[in-house]
Amino acid sequence: MAAAELSDAVPRLPATDEFAWLGSGTDMDRRMRALDWGGTPLGALHAWPQSLRSAVSICLGSRFPMVVLWGPQLTMVYNDAYAPLLGDKHPGALGCGIREVWSEIADVIGPLMASVLETGQATWIPDGRLTLERHGAPEETYFSYSFGPVRVEDGSVGGILAVTIEMTQRVVGERRQAFLTQLADATAGAADAAEVCGRALGVIGAGTPDLDQASIHLHGTGPDAPPRLGPRALAVPIRTAESAEPLGTLVVEVNAHRPLDQGCREFVALVGRQIARSIADARSLAQERARALADVELRRIFDQAPSFVCIMKGPEHVFEFVNRAHAALFNSASWIGKPVREAFPDIAHQGYFERLDQVYRTGERFIAAAAPVRYRYSPQNPEEERLLDFIYAPIRDDAGCIVGIFCEGFDVSARRAAETGLEAARQQAAEQRRLYEAILNNTPDLAYVFDLSHRFIYANDGLLRMWGKTWHEAIGKTCLELGYEPWHAAMHDREIEQVVRTKQPIRGEVPFDGTFGRRIYDYIFVPVLGADAEVVAVAGTTRDITEIKAMEETLRLQADQLRQGDQRKDEFLAMLAHELRNPLAPLRNGLAIIRRLAPSDTARLQDVRAMMERQVVQMVRLVDDLLDVTRISSGKIRIGMERVALAEVLQAAVETSQPLIDQARHAL
Repeated sequence: MAAAELSDAVPRLPATDEFAWLGSGTDMDRRMRALDWGGTPLGALHAWPQSLRSAVSICLGSRFPMVVLWGPQLTMVYNDAYAPLLGDKHPGALGCGIREVWSEIADVIGPLMASVLETGQATWIPDGRLTLERHGAPEETYFSYSFGPVRVEDGSVGGILAVTIEMTQRVVGERRQAFLTQLADATAGAADAAEVCGRALGVIGAGTPDLDQASIHLHGTGPDAPPRLGPRALAVPIRTAESAEPLGTLVVEVNAHRPLDQGCREFVALVGRQIARSIADARSLAQERARALADVELRRIFDQAPSFVCIMKGPEHVFEFVNRAHAALFNSASWIGKPVREAFPDIAHQGYFERLDQVYRTGERFIAAAAPVRYRYSPQNPEEERLLDFIYAPIRDDAGCIVGIFCEGFDVSARRAAETGLEAARQQAAEQRRLYEAILNNTPDLAYVFDLSHRFIYANDGLLRMWGKTWHEAIGKTCLELGYEPWHAAMHDREIEQVVRTKQPIRGEVPFDGTFGRRIYDYIFVPVLGADAEVVAVAGTTRDITEIKAMEETLRLQADQLRQGDQRKDEFLAMLAHELRNPLAPLRNGLAIIRRLAPSDTARLQDVRAMMERQVVQMVRLVDDLLDVTRISSGKIRIGMERVALAEVLQAAVETSQPLIDQARHAL
């Protein structure tokens, strides 16, 4: 039977004393007995030299992967432990030359074996890379192997005993672990998800034997269609442990010389998880940076506040911040980093340490009005007493745990000293304190701060409510990322750049659809200057002016209506005056006729005629005055003052009343 014709179904043959040196009970022992060795370069088993028998006996009895290579053709005899290393080449490799069996690596192992045969010196190759074709395709493998000489009876080298241990799993595992470490180091400190992905692809592109190429598809940054996969490609979700929804998808083309097995899939999944962790870290870092910048800006505002402000952290109330007003009042510039009991021992036994402990323990604020505090400004100064209005307020972290105490207040000693201004000073201090708290916590205006990349680094509660978002959802994002219409976001981007460039405020009005519906807002952006007078941020406030705009429109409509009413009145008066004047001309003509026809000696007729003439003249004057009213309303005439004869005024009044006097038979 030829070696290539040997099947896996090997019959068990009874051992004989002649072949006892082969051992018994192993698969390769049975295959050795079943093979027709006469058709191989080694010849029949009974003709083998003792040196070959000894080497084969050692090989078959070992649990290490071993192979005996004998004769010029280096014919292979191997044990059970070596058989799995052959893959599909087992069992056909038994009795064949190693150069034929491992032709794909003959150029690597051939010189090593030739050296052993020529020099009789053993070789040792640790973790050697070999590209084997044991499963029908090239495969990247790693072996630690040794070629040792087997000497025949005359002392010459008749063959080689090779001990081979596959290290592929360990080498590839260590390499993959090193790559994951390199990936973590490269993506650490990235500013955002895009930078994480860019760095990760750069690490992959720099070369790793396990991944040929890769692409990353983040959700929300492009089409959501699934990427097209090749035959050697894997797609894994980029998901953090904190998020149920994946952040995106990692698509990789794996090494064609490595099997697409469970270990490969787990490695690619680990790469995806590492990228996800780095993205989560970048987002957390961006939020922390935004918080830090917002904290810096708030502290800058506190430092410029007229009230004294300090921040104490931990149960020992260690000073973390004091503003200029606090340092000027208490000489506290050197207190940073010190517990309050060490930094300010003068107020011991005055109840303030106990108040701080109570606020930290219970989370309830403490407000004091005109509280007396006795202390020395410096060791050289005498003890003095100050009257202070102040508040102790707990500082909580995101989880709601108390981590410190915020103190803010005013020195009201000088105002209290003035008897006449005592009540006014108390009211002013309380009003200032209420105003200060209202500005920080309850202002109806929307207050916010942009960094120089147009991202929100601070937003008050009113603005968050209008957006319908939490602090974590909003801070660190731009207007466009928060749902502003593109034209609206682009307009604010231009305005922010203008404020940064000119260092001048800018004001405007804009409609916006928020959680309160479509409203009209008046806003102003102002520069926030740093110590070097350069713009470090842009602050803004926005006020809802929807009702004001509606009132202005109502007043405009009412003014238009009043104007139209005045115009109609003037038109009516003008028409009435003309209509009243029309009958006057006939009356005057009639009087003229009476004057010509009447007897000249009739005194009574002359009196009546004179009276009618005077009344007609008076009526003409009144109609002319009515016309003048319309001219005055239209701005065509002005009323002036002149002297008049009192007798004429009285005479006209008597003539107007004379018919009533005569009817009543009175005498005037």
